[in-house]
Amino acid sequence: MDPEDVVTALDRLDRHGVRWWLDGGWDVDALVHQQTRPHDDLDLVIELADSDRAVAALSELGYTLYPDERPTKFVLCDERDRRVDFHTVTFDAEGGGVQVLQDGSSYRYPPEGFKARRTVGGQKRGVFECRGPGGVPHGLRTRCQRLP
Repeated sequence: MDPEDVVTALDRLDRHGVRWWLDGGWDVDALVHQQTRPHDDLDLVIELADSDRAVAALSELGYTLYPDERPTKFVLCDERDRRVDFHTVTFDAEGGGVQVLQDGSSYRYPPEGFKARRTVGGQKRGVFECRGPGGVPHGLRTRCQRLP
């Protein structure tokens, strides 16, 4: 996916009222304000309750659902093999995002990670931020807690 594809997808999700947070490689690129490498997909964290709206939003751009592994995640892909990988969470009372995994266990993403903002396509956008060693922001699962 190129930056224009990312901005188009994010704008469409915005228009459909889907709250999202960048994850993965595009999150890193937003942090450093440049594309650092080619990306096969766009990783986003969304609330599980927004899943159907996300599917409807991107289907307007020619994306189809494949595969659907909800409640953990789902992927939308188009004929050019552009992929959006959605990691779905349900927010707990403290604002942490709980992702139920395929084996029935869960991950909890810390609430402070959902407050980060970065510039994507000239606009401030939501990103997920965990603090890693030395306090350097990066990736989604660095400090995320596995739940029993």
